[in-house]
Amino acid sequence: MTKKIFLWTLVIVYALLIFWVSSIEGNELDTGPPGLDKFLHLIEYLILSFLLYSSFRASSNQIKNNTIFWLSFSISALYGISDEIHQLFVANRFFEITDILFDTFGSLIGAFWSYKRL
Repeated sequence: MTKKIFLWTLVIVYALLIFWVSSIEGNELDTGPPGLDKFLHLIEYLILSFLLYSSFRASSNQIKNNTIFWLSFSISALYGISDEIHQLFVANRFFEITDILFDTFGSLIGAFWSYKRL
């Protein structure tokens, strides 16, 4: 398996994992101490953005790093929004603007860190 295929497979598996966890009914989740869920949202989308950046980098040498930054940030942040919309249809789960903000901030950190490191 090539590096490109491996990385894109990781992106897909990770996105499916996010979707699966978001499909768990709210009363079955242990939210932990206050604020932990927001931190987890940030980390979750930081990782997604990093995986997207890595996958785009491995896929083409012709795409500029600035473009890869914006693609990985935007796709990750939009996936976060779609995840919150998805939760509207899951019992005891809620659409929260603060979750979107932490998803977006995590996406930005992940894309920026990748841009500086890769």
